[in-house]
Amino acid sequence: MFYVVFLSNDRWNKNLLFDERLRVILFYWKIKYLSTDHSLIELCTFYIDIIGNILMFIPLPFYVFFILGRTNFRNVIVIAFLTSFLIEFIQFSFHLGVADIDDLLLNTLGAIIGLTTIKLIKKHYTAPR
Repeated sequence: MFYVVFLSNDRWNKNLLFDERLRVILFYWKIKYLSTDHSLIELCTFYIDIIGNILMFIPLPFYVFFILGRTNFRNVIVIAFLTSFLIEFIQFSFHLGVADIDDLLLNTLGAIIGLTTIKLIKKHYTAPR
């Protein structure tokens, strides 16, 4: 996760303007992108980006559960949101790609999926009392 977010070769771009590095209108750029013609490879990359943002945060609730022992929905979601916010803030501050509100939402959605998975596992595999 650290490598993908901070170190991959296409992350460093000092030439982006302020408004190109910060996207705060929910799904505006994604809808704008889909409204124009793109090759199959570009569309696959687009969807991989969306799915990747979700998948990247699915394991986070497992770490929170096993390290901190927390499965409280609110606590885990706040931790996921703040972690994602910190990533986006660092990306914006150090010109590492684009800080996007969509990523914040999709990362948090991934954490919700991970937390739901933990809840289902606990429900189905807890010994009866």
